[in-house]
Amino acid sequence: MASITTPPVVLQRSTLAQIEKLTAVNRHSKAYTTAASALGLTDLAARFDRIAHAQAVAGELPPDLYTERRAAYEELLAQAKALLPIGQYQALYDCL
Repeated sequence: MASITTPPVVLQRSTLAQIEKLTAVNRHSKAYTTAASALGLTDLAARFDRIAHAQAVAGELPPDLYTERRAAYEELLAQAKALLPIGQYQALYDCL
């Protein structure tokens, strides 16, 4: 019986440019949300949105939110590595 494989996700150049621009202006949470959404990781994107909202309410990124965002970021990288061809993964990583 043949196995069914799904093609890897491909990120558009415009999406990578948007992520890079967000990172350059220190909007890391929004960059992570954009990346997660582009990869179809809706739960992870919602998690980044929730963290960004809590950060906005607090007026800063307190240590507990930083730790949570860092863990979500590590998950984003792991998922991206599993979903993307290596060149695309490296391009995304470089933008973040």
